Amino acid sequence: MILIHTALLSEAQSLIEYYKLKLIQKSPPIYLKQKITLVVSGIGKQNTIKALSSLNIKHYTKAIYIGIVGCSNTNIPIGTIFSFPNKNTKLKTKAKTLILHLFSTHLKN
Repeated sequence: MILIHTALLSEAQSLIEYYKLKLIQKSPPIYLKQKITLVVSGIGKQNTIKALSSLNIKHYTKAIYIGIVGCSNTNIPIGTIFSFPNKNTKLKTKAKTLILHLFSTHLKN
């Protein structure tokens, strides 16, 4: 099974529509279809912990985080996609974690 996590509904909406995911829980929003579970946690560490703690992560073979963020480094072109393992996660599972950050805008200092 695949777990997809986003902070905001706007980050998840195209996936919800494309995969025709059904809302099975309102707070936090959890969408499901066959082997895909999508969780919208809200912004911040505490919201993420609360949203993901209700899931049995041992059922997932892949975990994907998708987020749209700003970047103050003007050397990084708008629209750059970053992908890297999440080394801070202490999951007791063989889940492969992929973190995608879509740098959609540059923030000025």
